[in-house]
Amino acid sequence: MMNKNIQSSLDEKKVIELNQYSGVLRKVAWAIEFVVVFIGLCISVFLVLNSGTQTSAFILAAPFVMISIVELAKIPFVVGLWHARKSFPLYLVMITLLCTLTFETLLNGFERAFSSINEGINIKEIEISRLESNIEANLNSIDVIAADYKNESNKYDLEEADINDTYQQAYTSAVEDNKVKSKSIPVLLSSLNIAKQELIDLKVEKANLLLELAQKKEEKFKDSIQRLDNSDNAVSDERKRLLSELQTLKIAKEQAINDANFFTRGSVKIEYDKKIRYTNDQLNNINNRTLTGDKPDEQFESVKFLDNYYSDLLSIKDDLIAQKSAAVASLNSQYVTASKASYRQLESLKSKLLANRNAQLDSVDAEREELDNEFKNQKLTINSLLKENNQLHFDIRRTEIETNSLALSNQIYRMASYIDNVDNYKEIKKNSLTLVGLIWFGSLAFIGSITGVALTLSGLHLKSLADKIALKREQATQLAQADTAQVASNSGNTSVS
Repeated sequence: MMNKNIQSSLDEKKVIELNQYSGVLRKVAWAIEFVVVFIGLCISVFLVLNSGTQTSAFILAAPFVMISIVELAKIPFVVGLWHARKSFPLYLVMITLLCTLTFETLLNGFERAFSSINEGINIKEIEISRLESNIEANLNSIDVIAADYKNESNKYDLEEADINDTYQQAYTSAVEDNKVKSKSIPVLLSSLNIAKQELIDLKVEKANLLLELAQKKEEKFKDSIQRLDNSDNAVSDERKRLLSELQTLKIAKEQAINDANFFTRGSVKIEYDKKIRYTNDQLNNINNRTLTGDKPDEQFESVKFLDNYYSDLLSIKDDLIAQKSAAVASLNSQYVTASKASYRQLESLKSKLLANRNAQLDSVDAEREELDNEFKNQKLTINSLLKENNQLHFDIRRTEIETNSLALSNQIYRMASYIDNVDNYKEIKKNSLTLVGLIWFGSLAFIGSITGVALTLSGLHLKSLADKIALKREQATQLAQADTAQVASNSGNTSVS
């Protein structure tokens, strides 16, 4: 009887608890249905009113709200599974589906959270691309400005070249026209050159006559000198012979006188004196003829004849040279006069052409100077663009550092960087990133999906053990109370007896 009372009290508690879980399940079911209907209505309204990012964000976030409410029904389902008998497989399938749904939802949520990190990185990379585009645009602007200046400068260079070519062509044409108009100048020049050549020829002929005269006179003088040299040599030889003979006679005289006796000495001396006197007379005759130059002067007469003959020829040549010099002077005067007239006309035309060319070049120089002044202002623009590019390069570097810090602040990127042993997120391999994300997010999603079920089952198991212990204690207490009452009843019956 007591066991039945205890069991009934425990069953009453379980009924109350199960009714509470049943109410929770019905409330959750109504909440889920309400949320689903509300989400559908809101999606319809947003699609009608706005199809932008807010609608997309709401559509993406709505399933997570619904799944979060469904999560509240997981524990009552586990309680139902614990107390189920006939419907145990159905509850098991439903709880498995709920765990799978929770796993998929958590994994999807982690992936979306990770996508938000990637979106932030993409935004930074888009900012870097924008800065690089600005740099490229600035460089293009600089190139356009430089190209415009170069094109304009080249245009002025071409204009200057055209002006110089036009001047050169006009001057060449003027020179040709001047040559046609001054036809007498070449004739005069030709006549002048012929006259000069004839004058030179006359002077050459005169020089040849003088040379011929000098050569003939030299030949005459050489012949005369040679004859004189030959005569002098014969006289010298004779003088030497006579001197030698005279010396021999003197020696022979002394020897003969020494050898003669007293009687013959006088006659020997007289004989030798005669010989010595005769030899001295011959020697004196040779000396007198040499000193007085007793020679004919026919060669000198021949030289005088040559001088007179060539003097007449040279006089004729001098007259011809004088006449030709006068002709050359006359032709030269005529040529100079004609040339000066033609030269003045050509110089006048050349001055006009130069003035026109210089005026055009001055105009081009003025335009070029205006272009240079304008380009000075554009240089300021170029410098400003270069400074802006420097700042943009700095911003790019700063953004790259911020992007790398943002990426590596995420545990997925950080662990993947450890695996690949790199410091920059761009160097991380996609396979490493995918593997780390799958392991990390899968582990978290798996733990989140089964933890509630496991804890609930553990709690129900512990509660079942506690109920059994409480039942045993209650039974023991009731037995003790029954024994006490039995003892008291037996004692009262004994006393009455």
